[in-house]
Amino acid sequence: MLKFPGHATAFRLTLTPAQFQTLYADVKCFQAECAAKISLKQLHIALEMGIPPVVIRCHLYFALSLLQTSRLHAARHLVLLVFCFTFF
Repeated sequence: MLKFPGHATAFRLTLTPAQFQTLYADVKCFQAECAAKISLKQLHIALEMGIPPVVIRCHLYFALSLLQTSRLHAARHLVLLVFCFTFF
């Protein structure tokens, strides 16, 4: 717990923009990885339920979490699979 209200602001102002961006990127990446884990859990539950629209939506949420973690090829592949399954 901070003793003074301006402590966090003072710490942030001592960082260079590159250091601040690195700290922010680490937090953002951690959040994206947590979102991927949650999406996988939702996908497993949806597969057990067996309702196709819910399964498709969970696949797309997982593809979105792959995009957030810079796994572009895997996300593209997953979206194409969902598209082909849905429309063909």
